Amino acid sequence: MNLVIVAPPSAPVVDLPRLKSHLRVSTGADDAQLAALEATAVAKLDGPGGILGRAILPQTWRQTFAGGPYILAMPDVTDVSVTADGEPVEAAIALDGRRTVVSLVGTAREVVVDFTCGLGAGDLEIAKVIICLYVEHLFDRSDLSPAYHDLVDKLCWARV
Repeated sequence: MNLVIVAPPSAPVVDLPRLKSHLRVSTGADDAQLAALEATAVAKLDGPGGILGRAILPQTWRQTFAGGPYILAMPDVTDVSVTADGEPVEAAIALDGRRTVVSLVGTAREVVVDFTCGLGAGDLEIAKVIICLYVEHLFDRSDLSPAYHDLVDKLCWARV
């Protein structure tokens, strides 16, 4: 299985005004640092290699399979496009427990699945709070809030 990002998110998860409000920062002197810290927090949490193991904002990934079963690497899938042996094919997606499974009719040597995934509105709000708490920790050099770990545990997706 090979997994690569095709279309990353086009905007930060938490915009600068919200970060500044959370941190009670009123000037623009720290804007570049805050943007960099937000990107650091997102990199720590986002995607299949992040702590959450899932996409925060909508993004498109390509996963290549040499054979079935075709289990996608991340949850929260909203769109799927499948090619089998280089030809577009119809496919169905289904949830099997906590896994997203792509089903094909017939067999193929190579299956390529492009899928878009990202958190729903409620979970996205939780992710924004997590990012604000982590940026606060980095910016103020303060202890990490216990709420951070509780919220991360709530959103963390374990591969099954």
